[in-house]
Amino acid sequence: MPNHYSPHKLYFKEAHALADLQGIVQDLEWVICAANLYIKLEHSASVEKEAIYFAALAKYGRCFKTGVRRRISEEIVERASADQREAHDYLINMRDKFIAHSVNEHEENYTVAYIKNAATQTPEFSSVQIQHHRTVYMGDRAMESFSQICTFWKDQVVGLITEEKKVVERIAKQIPVSKIISDASGDMMLASPKAGDEAKRRKQRIL
Repeated sequence: MPNHYSPHKLYFKEAHALADLQGIVQDLEWVICAANLYIKLEHSASVEKEAIYFAALAKYGRCFKTGVRRRISEEIVERASADQREAHDYLINMRDKFIAHSVNEHEENYTVAYIKNAATQTPEFSSVQIQHHRTVYMGDRAMESFSQICTFWKDQVVGLITEEKKVVERIAKQIPVSKIISDASGDMMLASPKAGDEAKRRKQRIL
């Protein structure tokens, strides 16, 4: 009879930390794919480009911002070159000040008065209008750079996964197989948890 291998969830903190790293890799891979799609779009596809740009910045920011999930550490960030660090700081700044907030230097709404013949001796008031201006997306070269820096971070995290997976395997081998199976079986029997409840449990386990 052939062997059958089945997955069983691990619950110790090192296992959760390892899983978080894979989540970071998934986000970075998504941004890389999105950047390639962005570059293929026509310049006139402004709505599509803006949507991709916003989503890419949000995904990128999740890899570095504090929260329940683990983030890319400052130790890894310090491995970047000066140019890479400058690009990274720009992207995080765009995410923080442009995507996360509606009042910023990249988006401006203001009211103007239209004056008829303003440069003449007899200017006249015409009307009041609202002006809107914002930087909606990157150029293709900038998006290529976005993809490249994501590839750099991904390579760093994949290397870390390789190292930490060895640690998790050593710990897992010390746990009785029957306990691994029973713990995972008990989890599957639970009702589907709410996202917030699961986040709280994960935070408690990791801390």
